[in-house]
Amino acid sequence: MSESTAMIRKRFSAVTTVAGVLLLLSCGKTRNVSDSPSSAAGGGAGSVTGGGGGTAGYAGGVVTWDPLECHVTPVPKPNAPGAQEQWALARAYCVALGDQGCLTSGAPNSVPGCTVDEAVESCVAQLLWFHDNVASECEDVWRKDIACGAKSTFVGPICDGASTFGPTFGSVEACAAENVALLDCNQQHSADVEIAGSYTTCYYPSGAAPDSACRISCQVGEYPVQLNCSGPQGLPKQCGCMINGFTLPGLQPVFVNSCAEAAQQAADGLCTGKLDCCFEYLDRDKQACMCVEPADFGYASCEAMMAAGQGQRVDICPGLLQVGAGTGCWPPGACPP
Repeated sequence: MSESTAMIRKRFSAVTTVAGVLLLLSCGKTRNVSDSPSSAAGGGAGSVTGGGGGTAGYAGGVVTWDPLECHVTPVPKPNAPGAQEQWALARAYCVALGDQGCLTSGAPNSVPGCTVDEAVESCVAQLLWFHDNVASECEDVWRKDIACGAKSTFVGPICDGASTFGPTFGSVEACAAENVALLDCNQQHSADVEIAGSYTTCYYPSGAAPDSACRISCQVGEYPVQLNCSGPQGLPKQCGCMINGFTLPGLQPVFVNSCAEAAQQAADGLCTGKLDCCFEYLDRDKQACMCVEPADFGYASCEAMMAAGQGQRVDICPGLLQVGAGTGCWPPGACPP
């Protein structure tokens, strides 16, 4: 394995082993995943809860999955031959994950408590949506890797190696060669734009058009941070923040005019700066934890915010390291019991 490939694996490993929800906002671009073989063809007011924000993915103008709800609209079998092959591979892979208990425990990228059938449909929709990130030159290796993943044995509840957004899909034991081939191909054919800021360095795909959704990838220490933005064609995009695969809520929506602008803001601390202020506190009688930007809550510093809630600083909230991220309300006790 090349050194660059090993770095990619390290960079994405935390994301692919937790129940992260890759945020695609409900105001985002509609995309018909059933007929477009993308790569083959070219609390109350004044308070905030600490759970992930509910947003939905769209396909063909209809909701296909919601990271906080079990209901999904199945993606029908498409007519185009290339799209049919992608659809069949995605469905075989998701059925295999469902049969092994990987989709009902909250991993990968599923909603705990849903039925297996609901989780499978959500998995298929996500796979086909995120397949848009696969370079056309990597289509064949993507198909080989996901086909290998469908034959893999995964160990629940985390099912390490399984994913609906990549970068790989097979288990390390059974699909090492296929995983490495896909990683290497994506690295060779991706032309990510690097944006250096005052806080960190972030990347976004150079092919991200102004009217399309874009994913900004950053690294803060050992933790991957993503800013995921989408919006209607010709209008600003709304962005959501993810740390280590988990969606973090925000008090106010964040809008950008382009992927380049989103990357610059993330490199300068938007979303990424939340890791500078992680602290535990008591919300009523429950232990809670937040990673926040204090200015969003009207505080001049993390110390001032911690003092208001009698909190104690931590490196990262425990809920961002395991399945089932759970935090509390702010101010403490603001949400109904």
